[in-house]
Amino acid sequence: MKIRNHRKREWWFYPPKGSMLKKHLYVFKYKQDLMKFLTSNIEQSINGIVRIEEQSFIESYAIRKYFVWYNQKQYKSGANLKADLRQMRFRGRKYITKPIRISKKNKKYYAFSDKIISLMCNIEDENGNILPKDAKRLYDLFIKRGFKDFEPTEEDLIYINGHISDGICFSGWSDRCNFLRAKTIIEYFKRNGILK
Repeated sequence: MKIRNHRKREWWFYPPKGSMLKKHLYVFKYKQDLMKFLTSNIEQSINGIVRIEEQSFIESYAIRKYFVWYNQKQYKSGANLKADLRQMRFRGRKYITKPIRISKKNKKYYAFSDKIISLMCNIEDENGNILPKDAKRLYDLFIKRGFKDFEPTEEDLIYINGHISDGICFSGWSDRCNFLRAKTIIEYFKRNGILK
């Protein structure tokens, strides 16, 4: 996933009660496609609800809510009948949920976390062996996610050495792999000659 494309926005249309439309929910990627659909089904769409849904690394949420109406003023002046969206206020506010700002650092972290989780869950074969190419790939993903090598403290060394001697549960660590655990995994690879 490209970091700049971390937000996915969709237009969700809920037809009104009594509508002859077949579905209870229609999802559109672009507003123009939504408006074409509403205009071509204007009689069955009026008083329906439209929500802008956004998905990001952190969560998914509704940003705004509209009810479907028509171009009343223009239609009375002789224009063609078209669907129109009228914004519904949410407790007097413009947004139901304001789009969340994510720092560049966090974008980087979340963008590579899914890839790290997927690789760590499948990094060992049935005999518990790890291929050097997979170890290198995991190391590169740690770097891309923001890991910078550091000099471990005495307490860190106790943690690192303890887990290396006990053996690392890669799948168990996959979704909770902070920078200390990343350092532990890298040290594990180096000491076992998997990563040079």
